[in-house]
Amino acid sequence: MRVLRLVPCAMLAVLLVSCADEPLMPTGESLGPAFAVGGTDRPFKADLSGTAVWEYDWADPVCPVTTVSDGWGTMTHLGTVHHHSTHCAPVTKPTYENGHWEFTAANGDVLVLEYGGWPAGLPLPLPLQVVGGTGRFTDASGTIYLVDIKLVGEWGDDGNPIEPWYAWWTLEGTISY
Repeated sequence: MRVLRLVPCAMLAVLLVSCADEPLMPTGESLGPAFAVGGTDRPFKADLSGTAVWEYDWADPVCPVTTVSDGWGTMTHLGTVHHHSTHCAPVTKPTYENGHWEFTAANGDVLVLEYGGWPAGLPLPLPLQVVGGTGRFTDASGTIYLVDIKLVGEWGDDGNPIEPWYAWWTLEGTISY
């Protein structure tokens, strides 16, 4: 019986020794498209809802009014997400600037988008650049577009928004990770 167990082990040893000049790890050329160096472009879509409020700092000449949004939604590649965004409202400039949007998945992975130079009035679609994140999105890249936004809120007699405003966003584009 011992001899019968040794024969398969010896055959396996011969096979392994004959492959000794082959790399043990796959090379960049042998990786499938889903694992290509730098990632693979994948379609992306998100439907989100939440609220928007405003923070005021009139002493800040660069960004005296910051729009802050929070909410929930679903995104491809992340599932259900919490989202948080900030940007400078177009008070002293005719554009939205310093935009930063983070999406946190249930497992804790974060996807980060940045934007700026959006004209007041938000003519759609508007580009957002994927700039990385955490977890599987550490080196993520791509362009995602804000293709639809609905805002519901009221203005006060002083010309400022009565908070909170309710918002719905639709995003589409391509992400690589």
